[in-house]
Formats: sequence, structure tokens, C-alpha cells
Amino acid sequence: MGGTAGTEHLGVRREGATLVLTLNRPEAKNALSLPMLVGLYDGWLEADADDGIRSVVLTGAGGSFCAGMDLKALAGKGMEGEQYRDRLKADPDLHWKAMLRHHRPRKPVIAAVEGY
Repeated sequence: MGGTAGTEHLGVRREGATLVLTLNRPEAKNALSLPMLVGLYDGWLEADADDGIRSVVLTGAGGSFCAGMDLKALAGKGMEGEQYRDRLKADPDLHWKAMLRHHRPRKPVIAAVEGY
């Protein structure tokens, strides 16, 4: 992935040997969206592939960590971007991999939680 992970709802930055993944939908208390799930999975893959990354920090923007799944997105409303739907069609398990149910990162993951 080479530093290319991230979407409009998930920020990715490198701080030394740490990859920081930031849930970035503060207006929705960082509720999970399809772009966020795709970005998360890409972030886990980027960390796994880069031996220079020694840990991953998962955090939320705007004073909230994550309020759960965006129910509108779950119902199929407001699912942004055709490329994200295509990714989910190509890998129907992607959302479980993003949430680490069906993917185990090779690096330690630290959750920096505040708020919801």
C-alpha cells in the first residue's frame, strides 16, 4: 500500500514507526461508514506490509471514538462512492476484516479512546 491507505472518513498518518488511523466523521460521532471500513482494512494491510511500521494507533476525531455502525449506511442509504461498493462486492468479508474479526494484524494495535 505504501502510504496510500485512507479515505474521506479515515485519516492515515505516519509518526515514526507508528501508523495512526483516525476515524474522521465527528459530525456523526465517527459512526462506521463504508468508506471508513474500506480505509480501516487498507490501513491494517499497509501496516502488515511495511516492516518499518512497528505499531498501529486507532483513534477518533472530534472528541469521540466511535458510536458504532451508521445505521443509514447499513440500510444502504448514503453509501458514498462507487469504488467502495465495488470493493465490498469483490470481498463480501471486507467489513469483518476491517473490524478485525476476520483479520489479525501483524503489529500491536493500540486504541486511543475518548468520548463515545
